[in-house]
Amino acid sequence: LGIRGMSVVLRARDLVLNRSVAIKLLNDTYRNQPERVARFENESAMMAKVRHENVVSVYSAGWARGQFYIAMELVNGRDLETVVSESGPLTPLQAVEYTMQAVAGLQAAYKAGRLHRDMKPGNIIIDSEGHAKVLDFGLALGQQQEDTEEIIWATPYYVPPETLRRDEEDARTDIYALGMTLRYLLTGVGEFRESAVSVHDLLKRKQRLSS
Repeated sequence: LGIRGMSVVLRARDLVLNRSVAIKLLNDTYRNQPERVARFENESAMMAKVRHENVVSVYSAGWARGQFYIAMELVNGRDLETVVSESGPLTPLQAVEYTMQAVAGLQAAYKAGRLHRDMKPGNIIIDSEGHAKVLDFGLALGQQQEDTEEIIWATPYYVPPETLRRDEEDARTDIYALGMTLRYLLTGVGEFRESAVSVHDLLKRKQRLSS
């Protein structure tokens, strides 16, 4: 179904419950790295605690054939990055409707003590009935947890300044990223005109954007 930063997602069939599912696995680069496997297991535990119509559901997780997997709800639809890139910016009414549904999903995650930390159009999928669902909690943290990663895995355009500065994050981290997502839905612009060559340059571009 797709290849993401550290993982691959496959379509599969649950032979017991007779339903289609999405299976997420670490890709070949990371599948044998203990720290990545631990983060992947953490993702499954966090997603399983969030039950909401606007969040992709986790059905099960575990080990099989030497790999840790996450079995998830299979959503037949397109993510908002694909929708906008193929069809152009959304109408204000559409953009706000999808954003508010994403807010509801993030609220449910927040009530479960989770931050998403990688909100972007590619992580909001629209199903066949027009419902928005938040997916990919691969960078999620508990609200009291600290990110010890040296690398910033989230998409730079959407992350807030505090993430770039490696400062403390809270619910406002996701709010900022969702605001940048809404900007993309309305304008079709998902990057800065000039590429940032450093974190300092990226912070300056974000400051100019908000002024």
